[in-house]
Amino acid sequence: MVESRQQEKKRFFDLADRLARSTDAAEQERLKEELARMTFGE
Repeated sequence: MVESRQQEKKRFFDLADRLARSTDAAEQERLKEELARMTFGE
């Protein structure tokens, strides 16, 4: 259980990092939606 939370946390930060570096508006929107899903659920 702890390991899966660690993996989820890493994935969240990877996505947040990509969002911060992205210059493509479509990719930014997709990443924001993915982060929102991870944070708030479906």
